[in-house]
Amino acid sequence: MGPALIQRGVLEHLGSLSREVNLDYERSMNKINFDQIVSSKPNTFSYVTLPTKEEEEVPKQGLVSVPKYPFREQKEAVTFMSLLTWSEVITALSKVRAECNQVTAVSLFHSNLSKYCRLEEFEQIQSQTFSQVQMFLKDTWISTLKVAMRSSLRDMNKGWYNLCETNWEVYLMSKLRKLMALVKYMLQDTLRFLVQDSLASFSQFISDACCSVLHCPDDMVWGEDLINSPYRPRKNPLFIVDLVLDSSGVHYSTPLEQFETSLLNLFDKGILAPHAVPQLEKLVMEDIFISGNPLLESVGLHEPLVEELRATIANAVHKAMVPLQAYAKEYKKYLELNNSDISTFLRAYQEHCPSAEEVREAVLTHLREKETLDSSLPSSITIGPFYINTDNVKQSLSKKRKALATSMLDILAKNLHKEVVSVCEEFRSTSRKIYEKPNSIEELAELREWMKGIPEKLVGLEERIVKVVDNYQIMDEFLYNLSTDVFNDKWAANNWPSKILGQIEMVWQQHIEDEEKFHKIQVMDQNNFQEKLEGLQLVVAGFSTHVEITRAHEIANEVRRVKKQLKDCQQLAVLYNNREHIFGLPVTKYNKLSRMVKEFQPYLDLWTTASDWLRWSQSWMNDPLSAIDAEQLEKNVIDSFKTMHKCVKQFKDIPACRDVALDIRARIEEFKPYIPLIQGLRNPGMRNRHWEVLSSEININVRPKANLTFARCLEMNLQDHIENISKVAEVAGKEYAIEQMGSRQAHPAALDKMEKEWSSILFNVLPYKETETYLLRSPDEASQLLDDHIVMTQSMSFSPYKKPLEQRINSWENRLKLTQEVLEEWLNCQQSWLYQEPIFSSEDINRQLPVESKRYQTMERIWRKMMKNAYENREVIHVCSDQRLLDSLRDCNKLLDMVQKGLSEYLETKRSAFPRFYFLSDDELLEILSQTKDPTAVQPHLRKCFENIASLLFQEDLEITHMYSAEGEEVQLSFSIYPSSNVEDWLREVERSMKTSVRDIIERAIKAYPAMPRTQGVLNWPGQVTIAGCQTYWTMEVAEALEASNLSNTLFPQLYRQLSDLVALVRGKLSRMQRAVLSALIVIEVHAKDVVGKLIQENVVSVNDFEWISQLRYYWTNDNLYIRAVNAEFIYGYEYLGNSGRLVITPLTDRCYLTLTGALHLKFGGAPAGPAGTGKTETTKDLGKALAIQTVVFNCSDQLDFMAMGKFFKGLASAGAWACFHEFNRIDIEVLSVVAQQITTIQKAQQQRVGRFMFEGVEIPLVPSCAVFITMNPGYAGRTELPDNLKALFRPVVMMVPGYAMIAEISLYSFGFNEANVLAKKITTTFKLSSEQLRSQDHYDFGMRAVKTVISAAGNLKREHPSMDEELICLRAIRDVNVPKFLQEDLKLFSGIVSDLFPTIKEEETDYGILDKAIRRACEKNNLKDVDGELLAPTHSALDV
Repeated sequence: MGPALIQRGVLEHLGSLSREVNLDYERSMNKINFDQIVSSKPNTFSYVTLPTKEEEEVPKQGLVSVPKYPFREQKEAVTFMSLLTWSEVITALSKVRAECNQVTAVSLFHSNLSKYCRLEEFEQIQSQTFSQVQMFLKDTWISTLKVAMRSSLRDMNKGWYNLCETNWEVYLMSKLRKLMALVKYMLQDTLRFLVQDSLASFSQFISDACCSVLHCPDDMVWGEDLINSPYRPRKNPLFIVDLVLDSSGVHYSTPLEQFETSLLNLFDKGILAPHAVPQLEKLVMEDIFISGNPLLESVGLHEPLVEELRATIANAVHKAMVPLQAYAKEYKKYLELNNSDISTFLRAYQEHCPSAEEVREAVLTHLREKETLDSSLPSSITIGPFYINTDNVKQSLSKKRKALATSMLDILAKNLHKEVVSVCEEFRSTSRKIYEKPNSIEELAELREWMKGIPEKLVGLEERIVKVVDNYQIMDEFLYNLSTDVFNDKWAANNWPSKILGQIEMVWQQHIEDEEKFHKIQVMDQNNFQEKLEGLQLVVAGFSTHVEITRAHEIANEVRRVKKQLKDCQQLAVLYNNREHIFGLPVTKYNKLSRMVKEFQPYLDLWTTASDWLRWSQSWMNDPLSAIDAEQLEKNVIDSFKTMHKCVKQFKDIPACRDVALDIRARIEEFKPYIPLIQGLRNPGMRNRHWEVLSSEININVRPKANLTFARCLEMNLQDHIENISKVAEVAGKEYAIEQMGSRQAHPAALDKMEKEWSSILFNVLPYKETETYLLRSPDEASQLLDDHIVMTQSMSFSPYKKPLEQRINSWENRLKLTQEVLEEWLNCQQSWLYQEPIFSSEDINRQLPVESKRYQTMERIWRKMMKNAYENREVIHVCSDQRLLDSLRDCNKLLDMVQKGLSEYLETKRSAFPRFYFLSDDELLEILSQTKDPTAVQPHLRKCFENIASLLFQEDLEITHMYSAEGEEVQLSFSIYPSSNVEDWLREVERSMKTSVRDIIERAIKAYPAMPRTQGVLNWPGQVTIAGCQTYWTMEVAEALEASNLSNTLFPQLYRQLSDLVALVRGKLSRMQRAVLSALIVIEVHAKDVVGKLIQENVVSVNDFEWISQLRYYWTNDNLYIRAVNAEFIYGYEYLGNSGRLVITPLTDRCYLTLTGALHLKFGGAPAGPAGTGKTETTKDLGKALAIQTVVFNCSDQLDFMAMGKFFKGLASAGAWACFHEFNRIDIEVLSVVAQQITTIQKAQQQRVGRFMFEGVEIPLVPSCAVFITMNPGYAGRTELPDNLKALFRPVVMMVPGYAMIAEISLYSFGFNEANVLAKKITTTFKLSSEQLRSQDHYDFGMRAVKTVISAAGNLKREHPSMDEELICLRAIRDVNVPKFLQEDLKLFSGIVSDLFPTIKEEETDYGILDKAIRRACEKNNLKDVDGELLAPTHSALDV
């Protein structure tokens, strides 16, 4: 080493020492400074605690004293203990370390997958990896280590490292043993490192893939975007899964829970893989026996680090499932489409037989949906460690949509082709009939008449063709391929009309020729007919010569043959006369034939009767007695006698025939006395007992044997005992009447007959909806028969002849009564079940009423069993005559009664929680409660719960933010509501929010009123708020003007200007909502102006003057709106009223308001009374609007009971609403007495100012604003006089005829009419003159309602045609409203009245376009005729209104 290098080295060491000294100096100085500053300012550095100082002694010398150390002894000890004293050992350890280092580079898991794979492939790859590592460790690595150890130590002599040592004790003392232990620990350390590093890298591998999903909340919702994923892995996704949609729902091809199980299983297998590596000691020390197969230890399954990594993987995989499941949920909306069966879907469409336009819309919808699917669904998406293949789902759904569209077109094509085939077939049928060859003039005439209707028929068929062709355009729009046959049929149909017309022209000439031919035939036939008649006349005249009774049968046959010939001739005469009509020839009269028939009739009667009598008498005498029908015999004898008696008279000029008639009549008279005898012997009630009685009475043994004839009876001289026989037969007949003919009643039915009648009476049992059970159609026939049979059976039981049948009669009667009871119970049970079945089909109701649900299910099991039995065995009498069935039905009815009671109590609790539910029927409330999971189901019922909330706005998360009126006005709620609780709870919150919102908006509006122009401000707020604000400022301005005494100078002109501005505004271009606000406001403002005018007229100067304080005055004080009238004060109700119209306030209205507010102040009700149409109900409702209180109008009838009224009163008292009972005096007097007590209870509670009170045994809350009003039409038929105790609860108001002209004027004014005054007079005059001049009809109405209708119609026309002449508008409105209801006779008078009032106005014809044609077609279809244009005019008019 050169001097320069040495010098440089020294310098470097000196520099290092210098830097060290400087650093030590700086640190020391800093420490001194720091300690000094902290010590000098203890308050500032109170949080700093200095370490205690230790005094250090300065060494005397510059060196640190070093104690003596036994280096040699220590070296020797180290040498003795150390293994590193031999190079061979060091070499061996180096080789072991090298091999161990090689193992540490290996991994048990394959953590560098270049592409995603299925879970099964992933498991296979990982299993293969750690199997290979395990084989390497067990075989290759251990073998290499063995060779390395033995080769390194083989040259060492005997001593510490003797590989050939055989003595175990010596081996234990040697260094070789320590070396082997060291190697074992090195190997175990390597294995631990391998496992821990592999597990860590595997855990990191999984975590990297799941990194983006680790913070997803468990209840996450994916959202609308199904294509883009915010959850990407750091590298590549690990697993591929297919999204699957099937009948079980949305899921993945590999169940998600398998991923966590599989990964943790692989994790544990990786830990266990190195546990099978053997120790090296037994392999190196070959000459020493070591028992067993000792293995190297590695990482355990449950070490803290392992548990931590396992938990990391489990958490990562669990978190990865969250977005995966959320993503799958988004596909639930496609399940219905995916799982729907196209054939089922199409079957419903085919049954409906849709129109082409409906098909077009459906196809467009399906194609749009397909495009939406194609654009909104991805083919694949990566979410965390998962690559999700959605292509199959996307393609399946897209194809399904395409298939649905195509199938719809197939249906349309099929229907259109069917229509084309139908049209063509009709044409072919027409064509075939045209070419039919007529065989007679009748057929020719019929064919000609039919052919006259062909052109009209062609019009209908052509319309069908045009429609079909138009519909085929829709097919072309979608490029639908028609088959050749369909295409040809379509164009063939187009060609048929002209083809048919050509055929008609061809055939018509042929018909002329046929007519000439048939005329010639007719002439020939008539000539032959005349000859035939002359021959017949000779035959008929010849019958006067026939007088031999012995030839009676032969002559009778001849008579019958001639009768047939005469009848044929009569028919031919009619035929020839008809043909003469057809040919247009004079009709031939065949009087000779008529005379001939008349002459022949006596011969016919004589010989047919003579023949019949001879045959009958022979039969009756010689045939067995049992074969004789006594009733028929009597009838035949009587009829024959009458005929012969008539013949005797008719043949007075022909003695020979008359003798024949007399002979036969004598024979009949001779036989007549035997009739009672035959009737007695052939009485159907004769039994053996009767024959025995008869035999003993007449002392002749008479038995109904088979060979007994009537001739034999005469030989036995039974004719001498007719009286005895008749007596016994009468008794037998009466007994038989009970058994077989029903005790001489006009309705004949007997036990056997009754039983037979019941065999045909079956239950009509039908399947009921989707309930898998049945319904019993009302058994009216069975009920009627039951009533009849019970009456008959009871009549039989009172008969003196019942003895032989008494037991049977009693049994039958009991059976009928049991059947009657069963049917009654059954129908009652069915009625109750039909009511409760849809209720308990709701899961929500079942959950809320577990006890009632269980009872209902018990009843339904019995019910289903009974109905199944009735379906299988339908004979009423067999099914119902079962006592057990009656018991079961009674049990069912008891259960249903208990369920109904529980249901009523449940509804009562809901109504108590939200009192406005009292204004809903049970069915409506149950409909709400059965859909509590769907808060929007309450929407249809809001109008009954609130004055004018028609709907609520639900956001996507169901937050309720806005309310809408029936007119469409939108108002934002002051605070939103989440309908998460029970429906009654969140509706109560809606009520609270409604009132708070209205109050807040009114407050804002009142504050903002002076800040902007009035014409602008009135349109910025909801209608209710605008009116309340304007009324408040009007009250304030009037009070100020009274105090300043400038009503006439300042305020009145100001009000007039404001009103003029509003009218000018309403005539401008406004939205429908703004126009409604202004119309209502103008009505109120007109009254406000009139009130001020009246104050000026009455010289009012004080705010305490009655003329002023009697008005409704609005004051905003104490952060609330108050309304005062005289000494009464009411807080504004803040019920949302929407943008509804207001009543025109007339002096009558003012008086009514005054009385009603006074009554309310004293906690009484109001009772406006007067004729119909005087505004009783409307005035009450408008006062409710003025005070912003919900007003429920209830139409009364004599069906009301006190319980229904009590329920209503509960709702009023608890909700603070008003009720207006329309036509209150129609309620029964008994009910009114109870109602009086109910109202008294409420009014007393109001007077005592209590918060809760007892009503009908139940404590309910009391809202003081509640009130009851009643309106009555006194003196009408069916009206009740109110009890005195009820009258005392109401303040009466007499309502008479209102000021029509004033109401009309102000209303027209509010619609923007300039000439409101003149037009109002014309309208009211029209009705006045009409009522005086037109005839009286029940449906004519010329009162207030008619005036209002005309005004409304005029307002609508003004809005539609703002530039039209106002008189023309009024004229049209008057005609449109009235013409449809007038009779034809009154129309001329009415037209005269109208033309006198509107002389200069010529009404223009209104063009209704295609409506005219449509109405005319409908009239023709229904066989109606437009008489003098009066059919369409009323229709149009009604539609206008």
